[in-house]
Amino acid sequence: MLNSVTELKDSQTTNSNFTQEIIIKPNTITIDWEPFVNGLSHPQNSMTLTFENGHLTFFHNGLNLYTIGGSEIRIQEQEAIQIAKESASSYPLKDGNETISNFTILDDPVLTKISLQNKGNTTLYPMWEIWLPLDNMYAGGVTAFHVFVWADTGEVSSITPIGFSGIPPDQQSTPSNSSNGSASTTFESIPPEYTIMLVMVLIAAIIVASYLVYWRRKQLWNNL
Repeated sequence: MLNSVTELKDSQTTNSNFTQEIIIKPNTITIDWEPFVNGLSHPQNSMTLTFENGHLTFFHNGLNLYTIGGSEIRIQEQEAIQIAKESASSYPLKDGNETISNFTILDDPVLTKISLQNKGNTTLYPMWEIWLPLDNMYAGGVTAFHVFVWADTGEVSSITPIGFSGIPPDQQSTPSNSSNGSASTTFESIPPEYTIMLVMVLIAAIIVASYLVYWRRKQLWNNL
C-alpha cells in the first residue's frame, strides 16, 4: 500500500483488507493501517507508525490482538437509531438535584458510525455509534446523546450526554455491559455540527459584548 503513495500528503486509501491513512503535520508523519472485515473496521487491531523529523518515534502493532467473534449486522442503521432514541428518551438528565424530563430528541442531524468493538474477552462484534441531537442546550452544556448499540443483538451498551466540549457533565452514564470503554467521550468524537454551533455562539457573544460597551460609552458621552 505504501508503494502506491506517489506524493507525501494527507491521504486515505483502501484495499481488500486494510485502510491506510497518512497524516502530515509540521515535522511529523503518521501512518496508520486499520484492518476491516465484512466492510467493518476494527481500529483496536491497527498498526501505527509516527516519524518526527525523519526519525521513528512511535510504533504500535495491534494486529491480531483481538479476535472477531462475529461480523454479521442483524440490527440495521434505522433500527439502531430507533433503539437509541427510545433508550435515551428516558435518560435522567440532571439540573442540580432536579431531573429534566421534558427534553426532545431531534430527528436531524443524527449521525452514525459502525465498527467492530470489544465485547469482552478481547472479542470483537459490530457496534453502532450514534449521536442524537437535542432541541436545546441543557444543564452542563448538554446538546446531544452519544449512544452505543450492539449491531448483532440490539442491546444498548452505553448512553452518554455530551456537550460542546465533548466532556460528559458531572453525572453518571447508563452502565455499560461491555468492557470496550466506548462510553468515554473525547473532543474528536463530537460531530462537526456542534463545533460550528459553538463558534457561532462565541461570535454572537463577542458582537453583543462589543455593542454593550459602545452603548455604554455613548450614554456616558451624552450625559456629559
